[in-house]
Amino acid sequence: MNLLHTCRILLLLLLLCSQAAFARSATVVIGADQPIASQFQYWEDSDGLASLQDVLSLPAGD
Repeated sequence: MNLLHTCRILLLLLLLCSQAAFARSATVVIGADQPIASQFQYWEDSDGLASLQDVLSLPAGD
């Protein structure tokens, strides 16, 4: 009886936590009349020698 009760409590906690962590993002509509704006700046460090200062000195993208 205690094991069943404990399992029910754990299942309830799992369901509550998963609902709390669910991201309710806005709907994304993609169409020909609405261009997609890039939100990230991509930069490749091909030799792998970039320092933190190199990254911080990159120009900010608009």
